Amino acid sequence: MERHEILEAMTELKLYGMRAAFDEIAGKGLARRDEIFPLLASLIRAERTHRQARSISYRMSGAKFPVLKDIGKFVFADTPIDEDRVRELATGSFVDARRNVIFIGGTGTGKTHLCIGVAAAVVRARAKGRFFNLVDLVNQLEQEKAAGRTGRLAEKLLRYDLIAIDELGYLPFSQPRRPVAVPFDQQAVRKHVVADHHQFGFCRLAAGIRRRPDDHRHARSPDASLRHHRDRQ
Repeated sequence: MERHEILEAMTELKLYGMRAAFDEIAGKGLARRDEIFPLLASLIRAERTHRQARSISYRMSGAKFPVLKDIGKFVFADTPIDEDRVRELATGSFVDARRNVIFIGGTGTGKTHLCIGVAAAVVRARAKGRFFNLVDLVNQLEQEKAAGRTGRLAEKLLRYDLIAIDELGYLPFSQPRRPVAVPFDQQAVRKHVVADHHQFGFCRLAAGIRRRPDDHRHARSPDASLRHHRDRQ
C-alpha cells in the first residue's frame, strides 16, 4: 500500500491517533532502521494516547463544570483543611466505596474549589460525573414534575458514577418535616403519609424555589443564608 492508501485506511477505521502520528513515527523508524514490531508498538501507543485524551475530553465536557479548579492550586497553608485527606479523595476511593463526601465551611473557605477539584480529578482519571448547582437542579426537578415527567432526571442521574452538588446552603426548607413511623397494618394512614414517596427527594423539599439572581461572582454576604424564600427577596 502507498502512504496515502495507508492514511485513508486509518481514517476509514477511525484510527485517528495512528494517522496523526504516522509520518513522525515512520520517519524516525526508517531513519533508525527499526524493525516492524517497534514501529507497530509506537503506532498503537499513539492511538491509545489519542483515545484516552478524547475520552477525558468527553467526560470533562459532559460533567458541565462551571469553571475548572485544580487541587494543586488550592492553598492549604494556614487552614484547618487536611491536605492529605483531600488528595486521597481525589483518587476516587470514595466512589469505589459508594460513600458521599460533604464539604462544610463558611463563606470563602474553598468548598466549591475543593468540590470541583476533587470531582474533576476523579472524572479525568476514570469516572463519568456531573456537576449541579443545587438550586438549578431543584428547578429542573420542579419543571419535570409540572410537566408530568417525574423520575426522568433521576433515571439519567443513575447513569453517572459521581454527582457533584454545590451551594446546598441556598436551599431553604420552608416546610420542615419530622420523621413519622407508621405501622404496616395501618395501610390507610401509611398511604396518606407516604403518598409522594416515589418522588425524587428534592422535589418534595423544593416548593416555590427559584434560581437566585446571578451575583456575577461578587463577594457573598458574611451573613448566614436566609432559610425562607420570602426573606431572600
